[in-house]
Amino acid sequence: MSYIISLKKSRKWFQFCKEVSATINNQNKEEVLNLYLESISQYHPLTIAETTLKICKVVHSIALLEKSIDTIKECSMYQGDFSVQIIHLEIQKNLFRVEEGDFEGIEKHLFELKTSQKDLPTRVVEIYHFLGFKYFEKTGNLEYAINHLVSYVELSKDETVYSTLARYTLVSPTFFNFLKIYSIISSTSTGDLYTDIYEIVQNGDTKKILEKKKYLEDTFGEDSRNIIEKTHFIKLINLCFKEKSRQISLEKLQEDLGTEIHSFLLRAFGLGLIKGWVDGNILYFSTILPRTLPTEELEKMKEKYSNWRKKVGETIAMIQ
Repeated sequence: MSYIISLKKSRKWFQFCKEVSATINNQNKEEVLNLYLESISQYHPLTIAETTLKICKVVHSIALLEKSIDTIKECSMYQGDFSVQIIHLEIQKNLFRVEEGDFEGIEKHLFELKTSQKDLPTRVVEIYHFLGFKYFEKTGNLEYAINHLVSYVELSKDETVYSTLARYTLVSPTFFNFLKIYSIISSTSTGDLYTDIYEIVQNGDTKKILEKKKYLEDTFGEDSRNIIEKTHFIKLINLCFKEKSRQISLEKLQEDLGTEIHSFLLRAFGLGLIKGWVDGNILYFSTILPRTLPTEELEKMKEKYSNWRKKVGETIAMIQ
């Protein structure tokens, strides 16, 4: 502590702030924070933003963030555009507010930042998506929460939320991009809890998913029904994909899926998993959602596409 005080007395503000960031902990946080705030108007805005954000990893203080934001906005000693730093601090402040259950103006803030993401540094976009995830999770909008969580994980590679990502995407009634999430959670041991379920669902293995019904009910409660139904939806997609004629009998679907087929197809149409119509006892389809296909089928599609590109290239070479 004596070293921090000596830096402060010498007005070596950059070194002082750097030492504050490195030294603050749960035991000395009040004393160090007071020292930091006493001369905050003397620090460069970039240093204020960086130091305050590091302090916030130890000190949960909305007041500190507000003081830092106001100081940067009112700064006349240093010239420059510090809007990114202000945005970063405001997002952190709103994240603390959400954690405290204060949601006023948060959705408006998220909407305003949505269009400016491309102009922000990656670490600011990361915390923006984490704020979106926590806000929509707390307010009960699972689909929006998942969208932000997926974006956050893609940018941050934060393994501490992989289990949450796996669980939410499994129980969501409208999320079907399993391959994307499976590639994330299967790359680390933190995803082991749900990896086997993901494999079953994304491959549409209705037999195996029903064998795990008791486990699903114990683990996911009422949401287990969504997981079982989604597995059946994937099997429907797989069955349709194998039919080159783009038609399949309802009798075959009923037999393979083991569910009341008419209402099941209506739900599949409503989710946009398949586009088509029923005529008599035949389902005719024009489009299926490719991202729901199992890895094996997507590899086949990739190979066909590669062969097609090669043939097109050879044809162009011959006529030139």
